[in-house]
Amino acid sequence: MSTPPNEDRDFLELIRKTLAAVARDTAATAGRPHLLKSGTIQMMRECFTAVSRREHDYRQRHHSPKQTPRYLDDRRGAQPVSLAGHDKSKNKRA
Repeated sequence: MSTPPNEDRDFLELIRKTLAAVARDTAATAGRPHLLKSGTIQMMRECFTAVSRREHDYRQRHHSPKQTPRYLDDRRGAQPVSLAGHDKSKNKRA
């Protein structure tokens, strides 16, 4: 029996967030040695890579778009403005 798609996605997200929190919490401060051994850091990088690959595969299998962060100042439905034909020389201040 296979796992429901949302559980797979949630599991990958949990792993990625946990790895990021460990990396953030153990980051070396200026002039101090890193708390983790270089082998452990490399293993974490490999885990991030594996999770990224699985997330990419998941998105392709389930046709879901890549989730990107939303910021407070993002305007939903904002329309781009074309500047074609805009003459810069007319707007120069003297």
